Amino acid sequence: MNKPLVTALIITALAMSAALFFTMVQRHENTEKKVEQKNQIQPQHSIPEGSPTATLTSGNIMVSSPKANATIGNSITISGSARVFENTVNYRVLDGKRAVLAEGTTIAKAPDIGQFGTFLVTPTWSTPATISGTIEVFDYSAKDGSVIDLVTIPVGFAL
Repeated sequence: MNKPLVTALIITALAMSAALFFTMVQRHENTEKKVEQKNQIQPQHSIPEGSPTATLTSGNIMVSSPKANATIGNSITISGSARVFENTVNYRVLDGKRAVLAEGTTIAKAPDIGQFGTFLVTPTWSTPATISGTIEVFDYSAKDGSVIDLVTIPVGFAL
């Protein structure tokens, strides 16, 4: 093979690699900006008192079950839809003194990035020390790990 042709091929391959690299970096930066914008504009809402039939929402998390002020036993099905980082929905069940009775994660089954997906989880716990408590459904910020998109649902415990 002649030397000028090999040199031209090598230069072309390097140029294409550099272009691909810069395209990937730009896409990554755009994705980070979108995540930051999403996290900055999300309001956090608690459940309105006396609204047991409302779907509870934070903008990116909508909880359809349980309803506000529901009386529950030592288990409850938490369901709804969410558009959250890596489709990971976080939850915790707290008694009236904010002691954690149960906590964990579940996956929102979203068809694609940036779309809502449904979630369903049924945690169980020991008998609580209080007759009332809350269920929290939320996301953690990809930027700084803080709780975002918090939905707080007041519940009563059937002791």
